[in-house]
Amino acid sequence: MISKEIKRLRTERQMTQRQLARAVDVGELAVYRWERGIRQPTTANIQRLAGAFDVPITVLFGDTSSV
Repeated sequence: MISKEIKRLRTERQMTQRQLARAVDVGELAVYRWERGIRQPTTANIQRLAGAFDVPITVLFGDTSSV
């Protein structure tokens, strides 16, 4: 589930929700909602998240084989 992966990657990198929101150019509330599964990030934001975490997009969907 993408919500768990966003939170896992953020906490592994010792980022706050505010820091991630700034890196992806969204509001903190968006990150909060993504991590709790209330909302799903758009395709564009998924690309930005992958860039912010420096991982392939597939990792956000739970594929750790490419890490």
